[in-house]
Amino acid sequence: MSTTSIPAASPPSPEKDSGQSGDIEKSDSAELVNADNVTATKEMSYIPQTDEEYNVTFKTWIVVWILAWSYGISFWIVPTYSGTQAVIATELGDVTKQTWYVPVYTMCVTMAFMVCGANSDLFGRRWFIIGGNILMFIGFIVGGTAKNNTSLIVSSAFIGFGGGNAQLAAFALPELLPNKWRAWAIVLADIGVLFAVVVSPIAGRFAIVQPGAWRWLFYAPAIAVVLSIIGLALYYYPPKHPRGLPTRQALRELDYVGSILFILATTLILVGIVYTTTLPSSNPRVIGTLCSGFGCLVLFGLWETFAPLKQPLTPTRIFTRNQGRELTAPFIVGFVVTMFYYCLNVVYPTMISVFFLKDPNDYHRASLLTLPQNLGLLLGAVLLTFLGNKIGHWRWTLTGSVTIMVVFGALLALATPDRFGLVVAFVFLSEVGFGWAQYLSIAYIQFGTDQVELGVSGGLAGVSRFAGGSIAIAIYTTILTNVQGSAAKTLVPPAAMGAGLPGDSVEALMAALPIGAAALEKVPGITTEVIAAASAAFQQSYVVGLRTTCLSSLSFGIVGIIGESSLVRESGHGLREVMVEEKSGNSYPRSPRTHTKEIPHLEKTPTSKQLVVDGEPFLMRPAELQNSSLSSAKFMKNVWPKLVEGNINTVLGSVTWEQIEPREGEFFFEELDQIVNDARSHGLRLVLLWFGSFKNGVSTYVPSWVKTNPDRFPRAKINNPTSPGSLRVTEVLSVFHAESVAADARAFRTFMEHLRDIDQGHSTVIMVQVQNEVGLLGDSRDRANMANREFARPVTSDLISLLETQGDHLPDTLQRHLALWRGMCSQENRSWEAVFGPSSQTDELFMAYHYAKYVEQVAFVGKSAYPIPLFTNVWQNYAGEDTGSSSSALPVVAGGGGSPGDYPSGGAVSHVLDIWRALTPSLDFISPDIYLNDYPAVCSQYSRPNNQPLFIPEQRRDEYGARRIWAAYGRFNAIGASPFGIDTLSPSESPFTNHYSLLSKVSSHVLKAQRTPGSMVGFFFDEFSTPDPSPPVVAAMGEWELTIERAFVFGTPSPGFGLVIHTGPDRFLLVGEGFHVRFRSLRDDVCFAGISRFTEEEVVDGNSGEMETLRVLNGDETRSGTLAIMPAADPDYGSFPICVTIPAGTRIAKCEVYALVGGGD
Repeated sequence: MSTTSIPAASPPSPEKDSGQSGDIEKSDSAELVNADNVTATKEMSYIPQTDEEYNVTFKTWIVVWILAWSYGISFWIVPTYSGTQAVIATELGDVTKQTWYVPVYTMCVTMAFMVCGANSDLFGRRWFIIGGNILMFIGFIVGGTAKNNTSLIVSSAFIGFGGGNAQLAAFALPELLPNKWRAWAIVLADIGVLFAVVVSPIAGRFAIVQPGAWRWLFYAPAIAVVLSIIGLALYYYPPKHPRGLPTRQALRELDYVGSILFILATTLILVGIVYTTTLPSSNPRVIGTLCSGFGCLVLFGLWETFAPLKQPLTPTRIFTRNQGRELTAPFIVGFVVTMFYYCLNVVYPTMISVFFLKDPNDYHRASLLTLPQNLGLLLGAVLLTFLGNKIGHWRWTLTGSVTIMVVFGALLALATPDRFGLVVAFVFLSEVGFGWAQYLSIAYIQFGTDQVELGVSGGLAGVSRFAGGSIAIAIYTTILTNVQGSAAKTLVPPAAMGAGLPGDSVEALMAALPIGAAALEKVPGITTEVIAAASAAFQQSYVVGLRTTCLSSLSFGIVGIIGESSLVRESGHGLREVMVEEKSGNSYPRSPRTHTKEIPHLEKTPTSKQLVVDGEPFLMRPAELQNSSLSSAKFMKNVWPKLVEGNINTVLGSVTWEQIEPREGEFFFEELDQIVNDARSHGLRLVLLWFGSFKNGVSTYVPSWVKTNPDRFPRAKINNPTSPGSLRVTEVLSVFHAESVAADARAFRTFMEHLRDIDQGHSTVIMVQVQNEVGLLGDSRDRANMANREFARPVTSDLISLLETQGDHLPDTLQRHLALWRGMCSQENRSWEAVFGPSSQTDELFMAYHYAKYVEQVAFVGKSAYPIPLFTNVWQNYAGEDTGSSSSALPVVAGGGGSPGDYPSGGAVSHVLDIWRALTPSLDFISPDIYLNDYPAVCSQYSRPNNQPLFIPEQRRDEYGARRIWAAYGRFNAIGASPFGIDTLSPSESPFTNHYSLLSKVSSHVLKAQRTPGSMVGFFFDEFSTPDPSPPVVAAMGEWELTIERAFVFGTPSPGFGLVIHTGPDRFLLVGEGFHVRFRSLRDDVCFAGISRFTEEEVVDGNSGEMETLRVLNGDETRSGTLAIMPAADPDYGSFPICVTIPAGTRIAKCEVYALVGGGD
């Protein structure tokens, strides 16, 4: 009886696969970490991936409220200043200094958001937020005790920079609460702000009634912030390192230069803008600060774009993702939206003071008039919270709300002292639009990046709010001041002198008007009539100034409306996904929340390579659809649930060149986007198959503009079997013309860029196949003119070099063909036939070289765009019949063929695989399609521990094929083995439903064993016949030799399959059915070996693979202690009248064995 022996391999050193995403370098010492350290590191940076992983306690809610509390405190001062800053600045000695209060605050908030927000992803939010609260406390104390305007400006700086850190709470909350509460979390974060917006203007109005009472506008929040600091210090412990970097490494990789440049740019630009309110625009101080600031800003942009930064403040990729639709456009919209809030904060309080307050000391009326603005904002926010999900259509509701805000804000240009009702209505409506637009635009910005970059997106959201605010205040204040001042000089003097004011008193009158009645009484020649006339004219100057200011806001508003409606994408947007997830209850994969930001990649193990998805090893349970299924999202609508029911976790389907680029240069991805979103919503991963130039040896999937233009895209020509001596044009593109590969590469690059833009944060698409079963059918090589010229040219030096250096390691089939070449290796400038001899094998070698070069050019540009794993698949030549198969009655497409051209000549079949691997460095591996070939033999040829893992994208979908996947996973460490045409079987008809159900329960154990050399064996036993087509399997594991055979029965043995995993010195995990295992000790001094304990197990946690014992097996179930039997589902008892074999149960068992050295007495 023949056996298959599987020796244990010696482990090479583990390392990260080169060429994959993220240039991760590890020192030797970095590898030597113990399990406790690994667990600790993970806990320090881990963000839960599902709602179930969150442990929301009473303390959590305390922290949520404290974060919202501190957020509101940080914003308290801005609306407070709107009605008090003139009085405070006057009391402190210089009314003109009021122009610095809010700009300094917003300038420092902007700096904090940019610098600290991004870096909180590296160091965690805890100390940034606590430190921000401490700085706010200092600022409030400095402000409350201020003796001059300089002190108050310093106070604004402290409160601003501290507030920017405190406001990181807006995106710290997602780390504390699950998605189902995320909408409420956003509202909670802003409750403090809404309170501040509504209450602080009223408090400010009353605080300026008595001299010095305004100081409690600082003392009160100082007291409140102390409580916040204490609460946060006691209870707030978020993830320490959201990106998973150790502190020292993070400190080394900080973007110090970028931080300095941004701070300088922000300071100089905003100072320069504020200067314009008090100095002419031509003043050297204005020009110098603005030019220097914008120069620093340009340098900042260049630094962030081109410097080799590991942790940039503003990663270029997040701005360019999806042509700027993900983040850049929402950032612009958020910037413009915020400008409107500050525009209304400039014009409306001015209207209240100048138009609608007859008595400046009527603080009750003044406070009442602040309510339309603040309640409008509150209403807009509440409407978004309760109606946003129900209405949906986020992009259009954002466009609508921005439009409402802009239109009614601009209509305030109609304001006059006698249009009170109109002003109140327009302010209210504009603020309703702002309340909706503000929070929605911030959400868009935050969802423009991935979960591990919340600090970056939140920081940018803050920059858009406060940089926009700083610029808005400066611009609108400058416009109002300059236009109103100019209009006052024109209107007031004639009116005053017409009422009897002497001409030499005009200057004194102009100085006294802004101050009030007490100053006017001191003007020489003043009378009641003059005061009335001058005041009316002064009001009219504000009508002119406010009209111009409101109309100027239109220019920014139109930019926001156009940018929003035309740029911000809705389909596939992260905001939509969160809202849909909460509503539907789906738990499909979203943006990675692991401690590192990783796209799918391969990671080297001691035995091969494993696929890593979302930072964890991933075992595919794949299935491939029929060729045309994935072309239609509508068709797939009813397929997705069946795939899930079939226990599939990865779907293979085609993306075709003809569908995405039907006209040259015009790309259409709507169908693909829907496909990806639908797969994601069902919790499925995708492996997309690029049907570009080649599919099954022909070019039927190229666009019509390629098919119909053979002058530009020439076809291959082959010998015409029906007319000897003539050539026949084929439906396959020639690989010898640059236009074809260039067009394919452009399309593939665009496809991969789009894939990156829509899926980089989700990893729904985990791999991409480049072309499909390339090669030439019908002849051994292309015989068109260009191909003949290439064939007659000298063999390329790179191939000669490869053969010279690797010749001894090439397959025997290629070695024999190269015998002629070895005698001519010293001769240069020889044609292919001169070097290798005239034969179909030479033709195949020639085509393999050029097909590989073609595929590499396409793969290279795709890999450069989005470096997830790429591979190509191979139509096998008929080189050995799989046991139990017969190809005599099968078409060539299934049975392959023995000669190049019967199978696609030039494809990466086993004897030219090494040449393909050398010429296609952009491919991570090359995969065999296995239907009728010897399954284990092909797996062995394509599983190369040194350079590629085994992945089988196509194989039989029947029970015969399903049994074989266990050999692929268990013996050859496959990352996946995919049946073809799964969508035309119902889950109940597909044998893979049953096999994948079992595999899903033990995947964690399989993945671990695949990383441990010599610890696992996989096998299958086919239908029994004589002679037995499936010999026993013998494997050495540790000190034991295992013999695995068909399960013992008295009747006819059943087919079988399974895995045996060595889990400890004398412990084994058995998975499958229809087999039994004999254990023999390999120690010479052992006199007896047996089974100590044999238990049937059931899996209680599919993710971890945790098991619990269901039954203890012995007696008949172990053949009286001699075998560990994994019975078939329906064992044949034969003619034996007694049932001594149980049917398969869970198909999972643990076996402990023992060995005796001495036999006792």
